[in-house]
Amino acid sequence: MSETEEKTEPPTDRKLRKQREEGSVPQSQAMVGFATCALGLGVLTAVAPMVFAHLSAAFAQVFDAIAAPSPHQHSLAVSMTVRAAILAVLPVIAATLAAAVLITALFHKGIPFSMKPLAPAFEKISPGAGFKRLIGRRNWVESGLGLLRVILWLSAASGVVWVMAAGLFRVDRCGAPCAIEAGALMVWRLVPVAIAMLLACAGLDMLVQVQLYRHEQKMSHSEVKREQKESYGAPEIRQARNRLRNEATRGTEHAGAARANMCFYSEEGAVGIRFHPEDSPLPRVVAIARDPEAALALREEIAGRGHPGEHNPALTGACLRVPLGAPVPEVVFQALVEAIARLFAI
Repeated sequence: MSETEEKTEPPTDRKLRKQREEGSVPQSQAMVGFATCALGLGVLTAVAPMVFAHLSAAFAQVFDAIAAPSPHQHSLAVSMTVRAAILAVLPVIAATLAAAVLITALFHKGIPFSMKPLAPAFEKISPGAGFKRLIGRRNWVESGLGLLRVILWLSAASGVVWVMAAGLFRVDRCGAPCAIEAGALMVWRLVPVAIAMLLACAGLDMLVQVQLYRHEQKMSHSEVKREQKESYGAPEIRQARNRLRNEATRGTEHAGAARANMCFYSEEGAVGIRFHPEDSPLPRVVAIARDPEAALALREEIAGRGHPGEHNPALTGACLRVPLGAPVPEVVFQALVEAIARLFAI
């Protein structure tokens, strides 16, 4: 029934945890790509002055080699060019690779390991399933998200150009130096905007992909009930467990010699215990007396109500060490069962 039942319940933590163990987690390649591009662009901007200095020196060496050719000049020009290229590329590659691994691990809260995603899933190559994905919610949302990205990028670029429009219109009047200066200024203004837009698109895609994944993992009411039954047991068992828990949390307001229906005593004192299968299924210490006179009075009071008593040092000593109203210690449960069988001739 749960296959055809409408899935309206949000996924439980247990289902999400199980899906993660099977390798099914929210995927956002665009988020990783945008974030790594932003970091790479930031690193490239940071090392740009150093790279520019090395490239300038390399080009100067190349021109010197052309003017005065020699094997030494050629090898020096090549080595300086290679060094400048490495200094430009290596930090960006290292930063993007590290960012890709780190961002993926943070997004997935670790790296899930499972062989199940590698197994062939024949339902994914079904024409019906393919058509369903084509017109499905995810496809429409991702298409809308792509359109929103284009609008955001065009708006940001238009804003930068609009701010610098006055300077750009003056370039034709001041020649090449102004053109170079205006171009460099535009690049330095576009780079922070591009980094901010990349990070914004990464965050937006992350939020959308998480919501899409949670929507795809929605559960029907029957699935939720079945999962609760698997986790916490049948409703009858849960009710009995809750009743016992409530009994265990009762305090001294449910204590008193009048509630005791059996008494155990020794040289240490006397205790009154309440046990009833219906209203008190958990044996509880409801009365305690330690000095001889109080112990004798407690025994007489309980006996006067027609309840039995027994000399039992082990059981009495264990019950004297728990607070009033607390359950009988588990270590003497067996002794209590045997005593009840003797007292009530069970």
